[in-house]
Amino acid sequence: MSENFSIGFGERLSNLRKSKGLSQKQLADTLGYKQPASVSSIEAGKTPPGINALVKIADIFQVDLHWLITGEHISTQKRLDAHLKDVSKQYSELVQEYNVAQEIVQDFELRKERGEKLTKDEEGRLLENKGRSRSLPKMMEQFLEQQADILKAIQQPDKRL
Repeated sequence: MSENFSIGFGERLSNLRKSKGLSQKQLADTLGYKQPASVSSIEAGKTPPGINALVKIADIFQVDLHWLITGEHISTQKRLDAHLKDVSKQYSELVQEYNVAQEIVQDFELRKERGEKLTKDEEGRLLENKGRSRSLPKMMEQFLEQQADILKAIQQPDKRL
């Protein structure tokens, strides 16, 4: 981590700690450090915290991890945009998987209708893809329901800094 990170982070940590009325020893104990000097060193920008400590600090002070690390606030719209981009990609992958399974089933069914004998391996693939064709629409529905809940949560006013 860069020196600029450590200094800016240290100031934010010091301000957060003081705003909650915690001593460096109390915070060190909460974070699992043996010495209060560890917190002092982080606040002074001499030592960067580990990832586990960052997560604990964000949780203790109920602040956004991105803000804690960078000092920058991410708008709800940016969070929403990033999430929607990711959701779109994941949903497209589910749809593609469904379409591939459907094509495989249709191909094998057409071959069977023409009287072609399928090998045991092909019969297995047919059954597997029939099952996939039946289960994927339900998975896609559940995925969309989960995403709707997540989007509601993102749009809630952020109570953290």
